[in-house]
Amino acid sequence: MWILFWVLCAWIVLALASAVAATGRRESAETYEGVVVARSTRNVQLTVGSRTDLWLHVRDETGAETSYLVDGRTWAAFSVGDRIVKRAGERRPARG
Repeated sequence: MWILFWVLCAWIVLALASAVAATGRRESAETYEGVVVARSTRNVQLTVGSRTDLWLHVRDETGAETSYLVDGRTWAAFSVGDRIVKRAGERRPARG
């Protein structure tokens, strides 16, 4: 009985670690650069509770505007008018 319990616990831990690692890879593959033209928040209703999504709206050199979902640290670090550069392999964008 205890063996089954520990195997189940190990499986859950490995599944969570795999999900976290996959999220990090997805973030680091994204690249963009331009000027922050707006910052916004959107409240999302979930089945239980809600969350606030933080968005940076970036205009690139061609004039196209794209919105990026970012974490709180990144959202707080950039203001409208700041130049932003996100390169592949980096976790967060930097000032450009």
